[in-house]
Formats: sequence, C-alpha cells, structure tokens
Amino acid sequence: MCHFSRVLVATDDGLDARPALRKAIYFANQSHADLTVLRIQLPKQNTVNHWLQQLFTTAPAIISHERQRHPAYPDKNLRLTLKHCHATSITHAVLDELERAEYDLLILEHHEYSALRCEFGHTEDWELLQRVPVPVLYISSEPWEISGKLLTAIEVDDDAESHRLFNQQLLEVSDELAKVFNMELHLLTCYQAHDLSVSFDVQRESHQSQVSQHWQRLRQTAQPLALEDKFLHLAAGLPDDMVPEAAQRWHSNLVVMGASEHTSLLSAFKGRASEQLLNHLRCDVLALKPNNGQLQRLH
Repeated sequence: MCHFSRVLVATDDGLDARPALRKAIYFANQSHADLTVLRIQLPKQNTVNHWLQQLFTTAPAIISHERQRHPAYPDKNLRLTLKHCHATSITHAVLDELERAEYDLLILEHHEYSALRCEFGHTEDWELLQRVPVPVLYISSEPWEISGKLLTAIEVDDDAESHRLFNQQLLEVSDELAKVFNMELHLLTCYQAHDLSVSFDVQRESHQSQVSQHWQRLRQTAQPLALEDKFLHLAAGLPDDMVPEAAQRWHSNLVVMGASEHTSLLSAFKGRASEQLLNHLRCDVLALKPNNGQLQRLH
C-alpha cells in the first residue's frame, strides 16, 4: 500500500504554480493517488505588498545539469478533483480545506526567501509546516535531474523508542519513493565534532572514535534497507549547513527529513527541519512528522 493516497496540492497561480502542478500530477500518477488541486485566489496586491514580495524573494539559482521534464497532463486513470476558493492567505485556505476533507499529503510551491525575511519574521512555508497535521512536500521550480538522488537526512544518536520508530517511517517512505521515481537512495546523518570542524565523511585520526560510533549507528539504522556503505554519509556540522550542501553536491531531486520532532531550545540541533534549512534547500523537500496518524496506521 502506498503511503500517500489522498494528495492535496495548493496553489495561488503564482510564478511557480505550473512546475508545482506538473510535479504534483506526476507524483499522483506514479503513486496511484487521488489528487485534489486547490486554487486559491488571494486579495489583489497593492504596490507596497508587491514591492515587499520582490524584496523578500531571492532569484532562483541557475543549474546546468541535465534534467527531465514530466508530462503536464494526467493520464486517464488519475482521479483528479479541482477546487477553487477565496482566502486572505494560503495558510488559511489550506487549513480550512484540511478541516473539510481527509488528506495524507500536502504539496506546496517551494518559495525562496531572503535571509532578511527569515531573520525578522517567519515565512509562510514554515508556518504551514508547523500548523498542518500531514506531511508536506515542497516543490521547487526546477525539473528533476535524470541521474538525481533521493537524500534522506536522518538522526541516529537518539536511543528513544519513539525516535527509532520515526526513523523507521522515514526509511520506509524514502525507500518507497526512491523505487517509485527510480532514484538512488542516500542517507545522511550530521553530528557535532568535538573540535567543531565541518566536513563530510571525516577520516582524521582525532575523529576516528566519534566517526566509528556514528558509522555503527548509521549502518544499524539503515540495515532494513540493505544499503551499501557508498550510499551512507556522515557530515560533521549542523544540519542547516550540511544537508543543503550535500543535496547540491549529490544533485538530489528530493530531500526527505523529519519535522517538529523536538520542540526544546536545542531543536535546531536535534534532527528536525529548521526554517533556515528549509529555505536553503533548492530541490524538492518532503517533511514528515513523527506524530502523523496516516503514517502510523500503515505499520
């Protein structure tokens, strides 16, 4: 059974609407899911709002790697529902729709915000991630690379049973999507080096004990998928920095990661999607929540 069978894609028909809709349709086709497209009509922007949007939105990066484009139209077997609404914000429209109908995945356009916007206020992408009860797939405007990877960011230094089960969910969803979309699955875990250095696959002698411990935990976590070591990666540094760097280095089409697992002051260090991490990623991002009932019922 597919993890996602009732998908909601929400769009305000902005500049990134068409790429998001194309990928949403392709996702629903490949996973045999019911797809609902919610078109949200927002109040007309005045001059000041338009200027602010331009100020707080960064220009998309230019990527030269070979990419594949997906069909813009669904096949005859896709169950597609179109809805239209007026709302003051995308957040209000999405939350209202989730109250009216049951979905197990929300698809949104992945916007890019300036550092100034993230520093002085929360983005709407982040607000939705915090408030919706279902996993969120953020779709970028870039087509997938032909030889792209699926990168799963996973935390392995938490021994709690609830965290172990959540890691199992992350791996099962990642493995399923990698097979459905014919992507090569890679796992990445980040840790804080004793000397606060930043690097991938650290091999220096001073780090050997720490690296060995994390390798053992990572291999143990990945054992159900029987992944070779070449698909497992360690990074010494914060996830906010290392996950986007890894996604770019390995030309990832999709990053899968946990969200809202920890709510303490140290949450940014403890394996959940932070606002900066979400904003720094330029590829598609699937954020899963550990308390999501739709995922739990599949076990």
